[in-house]
Amino acid sequence: MASSVQGQVQALASRQKVQLVAGAVAGPLFVAVSLAQIPFRDGFDMTRHAFSFLLNGPGGWLQTINFVVTGALFLFASPGLRAGLGGRAGVVAGVLLGIVGCGLVVAGLFAPQPSYGYPPGAPDGMPTNLTASSIMHGIAFITAVLAYCATLAVTAWRLRQLGDLKWAGVCGGAAVILLAIPATQSTGAATVVIYIAVTAAFLATSGLMLHLRRAERLVR
Repeated sequence: MASSVQGQVQALASRQKVQLVAGAVAGPLFVAVSLAQIPFRDGFDMTRHAFSFLLNGPGGWLQTINFVVTGALFLFASPGLRAGLGGRAGVVAGVLLGIVGCGLVVAGLFAPQPSYGYPPGAPDGMPTNLTASSIMHGIAFITAVLAYCATLAVTAWRLRQLGDLKWAGVCGGAAVILLAIPATQSTGAATVVIYIAVTAAFLATSGLMLHLRRAERLVR
């Protein structure tokens, strides 16, 4: 009986480690796949167009898959984050990361409407009347960003409780940077801020997931 229980515990710990690896891979995969498409997308300008614009035009299906797979990886990783952090804060962080995943999946299924000159022939600016798809994408994206910010903030608080001040600082800093996205949406710097903030959050998350995988706090 004891060996059976031990085997189940080891299997659960192994699954949680795989979940954490999935969480580490998700962000960098999204950025890499997005960047790889840009040279093949005529008219795409990183100073004006966020990665979401890749959902439009020829090859938009690839970015849809990119969003959905990234969201699914974060959803899969959420129990691993919960176990790695432990306590009620771990439960909250896991749920919030799941919301991030759902938000990315929905955002990938609803493309923003062509605008700011992309794809070629699109209006050179924001359309006056937004389509339902564009509104859904915007709601899903902002929901994911806010949930991501909350995930990192709760994680930072929990890590500080555990005495892991280095990673608490990394997660807390990434959460603050993410807040710049909704704060700058009406400014000319919005697109650049999105790139910087999302990349910083993805890198912080990847490092955190690998750090938790090495820690001996799994199986909760």
